[in-house]
Amino acid sequence: MSCCGCCSRPIWICGSGGSGNTRSGRAWSRSGARTARFARIVSRDHCRRLACVFGTVTVTRTAWRGRSMNNVCPLDADLSLPAGLHSHGLRRLAVTEAVRGSYDQAKEAIDRRCGKVLGKRQAERLVVEAARDIDSFYLARVPMPATASTALVLQVDGKGIVMVRR
Repeated sequence: MSCCGCCSRPIWICGSGGSGNTRSGRAWSRSGARTARFARIVSRDHCRRLACVFGTVTVTRTAWRGRSMNNVCPLDADLSLPAGLHSHGLRRLAVTEAVRGSYDQAKEAIDRRCGKVLGKRQAERLVVEAARDIDSFYLARVPMPATASTALVLQVDGKGIVMVRR
C-alpha cells in the first residue's frame, strides 16, 4: 500500500502494541482542541510536490488518515504550505509579473527566474485567485465615522513649503 500516487513508500497501520506508533484515536488541532476521529493509519515519508521559485521540489512529512478519509498533515500548517501545487512566493511572483504586462510576458519572466514551473493558464488562474479577495479587503478598510469623542490628530513639519525672506 503506498502513501500517494507519486511514490511507492509503504504506510503503517498503528496497533495497540509497543511498536512506538500507537496514538490516541483522535486528531488534535493546533489550538489543542480535539477534532474528528481517525483510524490509526500513519503514512511516514508522505511526499508532495511543490512548485516554488527554486523549481519543483518534493516535500516529505508524516500523514495521518482514517479509512476512506483524506490525509491530515499537521506539519503543513507549521510549514505554511498552500493547498495547491504552487507556493505562496510563486503566486506572488505571478501576480507581480502579470501586473507589469501580459500573461505571456509574465510567464517568460517566471521561466527566466524559476525555470519551467508554471504555464500560462496556471498563471492566469493564480492571478484570478489572488484577485478574489480584493473587494472584501477594501470593504474591511472602510473607515468608521468619527464621533465627538474621537481624537483628530494632525502632524505638519513644513519642510515642503519654500520660505522666501524679504
